[in-house]
Formats: sequence, C-alpha cells, structure tokens
Amino acid sequence: MLKIKKTKQGAPIVNNGWIRIDGEYIVALCIDLKSKYCDVSATSSGIFPGIVISTTGQSLHLHKKKTGDTWIEFPQYAGWDVWCSNIQRYTLSICLIKEE
Repeated sequence: MLKIKKTKQGAPIVNNGWIRIDGEYIVALCIDLKSKYCDVSATSSGIFPGIVISTTGQSLHLHKKKTGDTWIEFPQYAGWDVWCSNIQRYTLSICLIKEE
C-alpha cells in the first residue's frame, strides 16, 4: 500500500495511490485524484520525494473551501528522487529513482 502524506491541502483533491512497479532502484506510482485536469507545478526530492499539484483553467471537482496548491510526499521512499511525473485527467503518474 502506498502511503501519501498531504503536507498542504489546497483546491486539488487526492484520493489514494498504489505502487504500479516496485524495483530496487526504480518505482512507478499512480495517484488517483478526485479533481480533474490539474497540473504538476513542482517536484521535490528532499528528505521525502514530493509533488505539488495545482489547478488549471479547466480543473473540475475541486475542494469547496480550500484554494491554492496541494502538496504531497511519499514518506516510505525517503532518499529517493522524482525522475518524472505526469497528470492525465484523474491520474497522476510518478517515477521515482534511487541512486546507488
């Protein structure tokens, strides 16, 4: 099971996620979003790898009271780096890599 830590809840809503591929040095993650047509505005590779999800002019199904970006991290992958990420409709796809 994929653990997702929301460090900031903004307008985009994250449902849950799962590990698609789990290798020794590469991991593929899929995150289901309640919000549609959002965008990845930033990635981070600090203590935990993280993603900043922002809205676009086409975004739908947003949080009724919150505004701004949603920040998420993956604490079970401490020390890993975000190699790439992409959002298509409701799905955020992320590839993490670990240096030897």
